[in-house]
Amino acid sequence: MNNNIIKAGVAMLMLGFITPGMFSQGYTAASLEKLKEQKLWFHSSNAAGTVLDNTNNYSEVQLGYDIIDGNFHRPQQGENQKSFGVNCEGFLNLKSAYVWGEFSFEQRNINESQFNASITDPYRGMPYFMADEHLSDWRNQYYNMKFRAATPLYWGKVAFGVEGAYRASLAAKQLDPRVDTRYFQLEVTPGVVYAINDKHNIGANFSYSALKEDSRMSLVNLQVTQTYYLLYGLGVASMNIGDGESTDYHGHIWAGGVQYNYQTAPVNVMVYGNYSRRVENFDRDRTNPKKDAGVDDRIWDFGATAQFKGEKWDNFVNIAGHTGKINGIQYINEYDNSDSFLGWVDIARNIRSIYKTQVWSADYSILRNRDTEYVWRVDAGLKYTKLDDEYILPNSVKKSENMYFGVTAKYNVKIGNSLRRRVLIALGGGYNSNLSGKYEYGGVNADYPTVTVLETLDQQYLTSNWYNLKASAEYSQQLSQTQKMNFFGKVDFNYVKTSSFDYNHRSYLSFAVGVNF
Repeated sequence: MNNNIIKAGVAMLMLGFITPGMFSQGYTAASLEKLKEQKLWFHSSNAAGTVLDNTNNYSEVQLGYDIIDGNFHRPQQGENQKSFGVNCEGFLNLKSAYVWGEFSFEQRNINESQFNASITDPYRGMPYFMADEHLSDWRNQYYNMKFRAATPLYWGKVAFGVEGAYRASLAAKQLDPRVDTRYFQLEVTPGVVYAINDKHNIGANFSYSALKEDSRMSLVNLQVTQTYYLLYGLGVASMNIGDGESTDYHGHIWAGGVQYNYQTAPVNVMVYGNYSRRVENFDRDRTNPKKDAGVDDRIWDFGATAQFKGEKWDNFVNIAGHTGKINGIQYINEYDNSDSFLGWVDIARNIRSIYKTQVWSADYSILRNRDTEYVWRVDAGLKYTKLDDEYILPNSVKKSENMYFGVTAKYNVKIGNSLRRRVLIALGGGYNSNLSGKYEYGGVNADYPTVTVLETLDQQYLTSNWYNLKASAEYSQQLSQTQKMNFFGKVDFNYVKTSSFDYNHRSYLSFAVGVNF
């Protein structure tokens, strides 16, 4: 699977180098940022609206290296992490069609991660998985491919589009009990847009995804038995001893969205609403499957974006809301060894846990324009997050509310008049205030580390007050007067500091180099 994914990514990379570059022009960091930001239909879930966005060609290829370190993290995240990645993206206006594609690969080395022994991402909304107490390293690889294709407006009224995505990951735990897990998700999203007149547009899209994750636990040192826990949520767990198990996660996602767009030369407004439902089951023992648990995950996303563009000034406003509810389902099974059937039979299914999420945000940006880029910009945002989790019987609860406010200022320094040389400097920061939170465990085995360590530390993280300071610098220039290809190099640093509980800090440092054209 690795070779096929890499070959497909290389093909998209070559397409980005060869095709769009024949028609596009070079971009400074600020001008490419502004171009992408103003494409409201691109940021929606409907590819059919591409024709209503800016359809200038662009391509970008980027290599990056990231370092994360510090003890202010959730228990199942590593103490430190180093990763290397490549990302390529390109848009092509063929007049008779519009095509966009993206490929990314990341090698992520996670060190000193705890309480995960069967799943690549323990925070993807699946509460059922194996866990152990050992601090272990993980070696993960992530592959992501995505494309969009859309038509012009037929008869000046209707456009059609489709988006496709393939995501895959390979992850390996490096300490007994070891884990080899493989995840993939395949998604297709067709859409349609109808232009009511030259100002008003409406759109709708539908999406279907299939996902699957297989994992196998094993031991290298067979002389030492290992203790591991099967998590059921909020600290509820069953303890097991042995060489581990094989697990199978498989599910489907159905989603849909609607959009309304008002567009004139100085004003561009998008109002949208999306709904998705994920049904995913967790089976133990792949050779003799036993349906142990599952989730019914429903998400509503909605919001509005308004852009007010002028010759000297641009103003952007974005308001968004997200509500999610995951029903955690557990099954009761019995083994049937009759002549007609051999295997596990489901007797009953019950909703045993509920996980609710609310996220509300408001953002404002002001830009001082210079040609197709900006001289400076200021971004300010407010974000409210509420988590409300409950294990029904025996009853346990885990709740938290947080409010974050952040500000970032950027200044685009023009260096001379040749080769479009620029230095884009950014400074920013913010503060997160915990409004409330509690964790109360009412089940049996309250001395399990899943209660005393995993959930307790996670609740402390979620109810911490903290602030962050960040800075970045990006240099870009044309490679030569005759070439429209731009080279860039950038560095980003984000420092998160807290005095809550026994936490201290978390730092994020990233380097990137690349070209755009």
